[in-house]
Amino acid sequence: MTSPQQNPRSAQQPSAPPRFVAGAVDLGDVKRRAEARESAAAPGGVARSAAVTVESFEQDLVVRSTQVPVVLLIGSGRSPESEEMRAEFSRLVELPEHPTWLFRHVDVDTSPEIAQALRVQAVPTVLALAAGRPMTSFEGGQPAEQLAQWVEAVVQATEGKLEGLPEGAGGDDAATGGSDDPRVTAAEDLMETGDYAGAVAAYDRILAEEPDNTEARAARATAELMRRTEAGDADEVDQLILAGRKAEGFDVLVGRIRSGEDRDGAKARLLELFGLFDPADPDVIEARTKMASALF
Repeated sequence: MTSPQQNPRSAQQPSAPPRFVAGAVDLGDVKRRAEARESAAAPGGVARSAAVTVESFEQDLVVRSTQVPVVLLIGSGRSPESEEMRAEFSRLVELPEHPTWLFRHVDVDTSPEIAQALRVQAVPTVLALAAGRPMTSFEGGQPAEQLAQWVEAVVQATEGKLEGLPEGAGGDDAATGGSDDPRVTAAEDLMETGDYAGAVAAYDRILAEEPDNTEARAARATAELMRRTEAGDADEVDQLILAGRKAEGFDVLVGRIRSGEDRDGAKARLLELFGLFDPADPDVIEARTKMASALF
């Protein structure tokens, strides 16, 4: 096993989010993030096996693991054990006619931030994720027979507990929303005129028809934050987010989860706030890890 490379950038404290300028929210950033997620998805459907980057982290691991279990290999091209298991997992995931799990892999040499966010100590490390959080893991190489048995146990443990992959997920333009969608244009017009409550309602209508529309969900979170602020209902967490102190705001909600204070509400609020930022943001990745630890 080899140790993942350290990334000097991870020690830097990120600056205030560029989306918040003089108290205003840049909706263009929502669209750019949605486009990045769409370009990372496999055309025509969900890729059963794929590499994970910081840009695709949220969609490939967090979102997908709410649908089916995701097996994640954190490895390196320098590690023969990593390459052998990557090949075997890639083969195994293609065997079922309909996917019951997905395989994702990370190369620590090109994406060390992910290994650090997941607190990986050595490579190869394999994790199984479900409902956005780790289930089980192991370090080091394993023979093919053991890998197959391990995957089967993961699938059986989550059977009937996850929502399953949606029709055409990952490649359906309707599922991600498009810049030419008149409903999105109407909602953005409401935002520009300051009718934040109207924008929230508009995005709710889109999500009622398309629950997996990630662009609409992120934009709704923006509209709801602005609605609360304008109405004078912004709480401690909102004020921290607007002040550019998102890590502190995330920690407040993680603390509520750990204490059992409105556990479900705090989780839902965190997921809503994550949509306001780039999924590759180190603060978001760290907060997701803390949330998973608090819930597990």
